[in-house]
Amino acid sequence: MKLRPNHQLIKYSDGSPAFVVIPFEEYEQYCELMAIFDDNSDEEKFDVDEVFPDITPATLLRGARFREDMSKEELAAAIGETECFICDLEKGKREITEDLALRLGKALNISHKSFL
Repeated sequence: MKLRPNHQLIKYSDGSPAFVVIPFEEYEQYCELMAIFDDNSDEEKFDVDEVFPDITPATLLRGARFREDMSKEELAAAIGETECFICDLEKGKREITEDLALRLGKALNISHKSFL
């Protein structure tokens, strides 16, 4: 995970992430957004498939890679594949097997089930 320049990562003694310190303005914006998505609201909830009907494992893969700020080359190295292999996955030319989903999930900090 790459942090913005004005964010600070605080780690536990074992080196794992514990907290991220962010500017107060960003915190306020986050709180406003969370209020919009408050689970206690009486508004009708939508299933992810209703909101994003065309999402595919390939689209999700590309989005997760961008979120983690990884190049295709970096992701390929992380899962033991080639950059061309990643290109084919993101174009939907290759299927994502369970083994591959596990490797992608670990490299991209996302549940492997998202790709299946």
